[in-house]
Formats: sequence, structure tokens, C-alpha cells
Amino acid sequence: MVAGANMVWLIPASAESLFQYGPVLMAVAGFFALLPDIEAQHAKIHSVRVAGARVFDNTIVRSVVNHRGPVHSILAIIIVGVLTVWLCRRYALPDELAWAATLGYASHPLIDGFNFPGVQYLYPWKRRLHLVPKFLRFRVKSLPDELLFVAGVFGVLMYGFVYIIR
Repeated sequence: MVAGANMVWLIPASAESLFQYGPVLMAVAGFFALLPDIEAQHAKIHSVRVAGARVFDNTIVRSVVNHRGPVHSILAIIIVGVLTVWLCRRYALPDELAWAATLGYASHPLIDGFNFPGVQYLYPWKRRLHLVPKFLRFRVKSLPDELLFVAGVFGVLMYGFVYIIR
């Protein structure tokens, strides 16, 4: 989620629009960064509640797809991008929201590519791929994973600082 929120730094937009919509863009990117784990049993996305009710129940999704499979693929990222651009244009929302959603979503499989299990980036091809050689991969909740989280929090705080002093 923190990595997704940091994707706001990459949105091709004017500084004015980034500051106008900044907190919303970070929230959208952070939320969309959670979505690729919709099929994971113990993912953070399943703790999202509205009026006390769980927003996402992954029972059906888990029975159809494997973790780090189709919803972590490049195809899924493209679908999210096309759908969010269409929604933004349909409802006259700023394009920056589509960028935030797509980049936030893409950040999750990108980071998972550094973990040992790998990701099915080229779904429907079943092979799991990695973004780094074996000696640079790390486990979820390991020290490198936690350091990435700390770096992400620092990025969010820096964005907040820049947002405040502008």
C-alpha cells in the first residue's frame, strides 16, 4: 500500500494538479496497490470494512485463481489502466486518478517480483518470473521487505511535507 501511494511521484501531471488532488491520488494509488492480493487468503485488502461489513470476500476468487497469478499479470495491469481511463473520461474525472489507480495497482506485482515465489507476469503462461537474480530476492516480512516499507513511508511523508510547504 505504501509503495502504491508513492506511485503518485510518477504521475505525468502538472505540479498544480498533483497538489490539487495529491492526498486523493495517494489514497487511490494505495487502495489499488492492495487489489492484486484479492485472491490471497490473509491479505490486507480483506480487512477493509464499510459499516462493519467486509468489502471484499475472496472465497470465489480464491477458488478460480492462484495467488500471484492472473491478477498480478501485465494483462491485469493493462485492464485496470483501460478501465480506469474509461471511467475517468466517462465521468469527467481528472486523468491523474486513472494514472494513480494504474500505477498503484502495478506497484504491487512489481514489488512481488523481488520475492522468492515470483509472479505470473505473462499470464496465461504459467511460469513465475522474478525481477532480480536469486541472490537479491527476499522473503515477505524479511528485513529487506521491512526496509522497503520504511522507504515507502519516508516517500509518503516527503510528499506530505512538500504538499504542506507548497
